Amino acid sequence: MAGTRGSTQGRTGNAPDDLITTVGGLATFVQNMSQEWREYRHQNLNQPQMQDNAEEIARRRLKDFRNFQPPTFEGGDNPQAAARWLQMIEHIFERMVCREAQKADYASYQLIGEALTWLTSARALLRAQNVDLTWAVFRRVFLDKYFPKAMRRMKHTELLSLRQDNMTVNEYIAKFGQLMEYANFDRNIYDEEWQVEKYESGLHPEIRKLMLTTTNRTLPELINQSQQTEEIINEARNLSKQPMQSQGGSKVGRFFRKITGMNRGKGPQLQAWTGNCKKNIAPGQSSTGR
Repeated sequence: MAGTRGSTQGRTGNAPDDLITTVGGLATFVQNMSQEWREYRHQNLNQPQMQDNAEEIARRRLKDFRNFQPPTFEGGDNPQAAARWLQMIEHIFERMVCREAQKADYASYQLIGEALTWLTSARALLRAQNVDLTWAVFRRVFLDKYFPKAMRRMKHTELLSLRQDNMTVNEYIAKFGQLMEYANFDRNIYDEEWQVEKYESGLHPEIRKLMLTTTNRTLPELINQSQQTEEIINEARNLSKQPMQSQGGSKVGRFFRKITGMNRGKGPQLQAWTGNCKKNIAPGQSSTGR
């Protein structure tokens, strides 16, 4: 009995050491497994998670792009429409601070019909040449297809030689704006000062002589003045065909008073106005009767 108790007491006395050893080994095992699990997740799960985040960001950016309601383009033979579409797309990119790597993809989403068919062929050709479809490449091939340089040069020449001639002022304005959009596209070499000088020089001499000369005019101001001057000339022509009547309240009368008031002591402009009036007097008819 004594031996049995001694043997039992011996085993009982070693139990705490065994327990400590077992618990310590378990703790080490758990710690090692935790470290291995972290390394496993880092090596095998971190990259897909980053890809998921990148895809989510790309989807959000595409949604932001479409929230601007970008226009679609279906191709055709209208270079002005192609230029305007490209300008609007680039304007959206500037507002949303779009990354260069995504611009070509976003613009591609807005091509439909014949333009989408063309892009598919263009992608295949570029891929065969080992050329990535960056935004710069997209822009170049798009313009070569729908707004080639030869046409831009032709429109530029047409702008430089533009004259109003037999066009109305509104027709001249429309033609001037169209050619400016063609010629100035992708270069922006014509500032507003140049546009003002070009617009004024192309006006009909009869309108240009009667326009009041001021400094630092903007293009909208000049356009508005030319429209008003044409109205005055047309009204004067209509009045010349009617019996003599009081013209003090007419546009002609107001314009006459305006230039006489503004040009006292400045004879040339007043003489230009009276000279034009005298030209309309029929032979044998006195200027006073007129």
